[in-house]
Amino acid sequence: NCVYCCRGSQLSDDGELSNEDIVRAVKQIVAVRGTFVVLQGGEPLLKADIDDLLKQLKSLKQANPGYYFSLLKKTISAGLSGQKLKNAYMRGLIAQDLPLYCLTTNGMIYTDAIEQALYDAGFYLEISLDGPYEEINLKTRHGIAFDAVVENISKYSKRLPVEISCTITEQNVDYLLEMLPFV
Repeated sequence: NCVYCCRGSQLSDDGELSNEDIVRAVKQIVAVRGTFVVLQGGEPLLKADIDDLLKQLKSLKQANPGYYFSLLKKTISAGLSGQKLKNAYMRGLIAQDLPLYCLTTNGMIYTDAIEQALYDAGFYLEISLDGPYEEINLKTRHGIAFDAVVENISKYSKRLPVEISCTITEQNVDYLLEMLPFV
């Protein structure tokens, strides 16, 4: 659990949305040509039926799963960066009339099956990492193994677009430049 997050052991599984509720919400987003869908809250990869949910969400898209990564590579190769890169990527997605799928994770969980399901459904990952060293992460991310997260960032990055999410706190503010190699 992260010290700055209100989600976690305080809530029971009864407070979680069912796959049916999630799929129904995403269908509504797709119907209005929404461009961005994020699965987050707690740890989505702990959901026992995450593979099934990802397959259901995949069915709401019409594009080849590799399209998203190819579009990202093409956009990057155009020499764009920062907000211009993001805008060009979003225009490519909107042209396909499809939302971008993102899953926010603490980075602790990796299996080949989950990676394949994420890839097949066209997801990219946002992985939380609050510092460039284990001792910094331990101050804010209790129970999260820094080395496992770094290893899983490397594994997921081989096939999926991965963003690093860093919550700036007084514990890590002096180390932000050292986070650049993870980006």
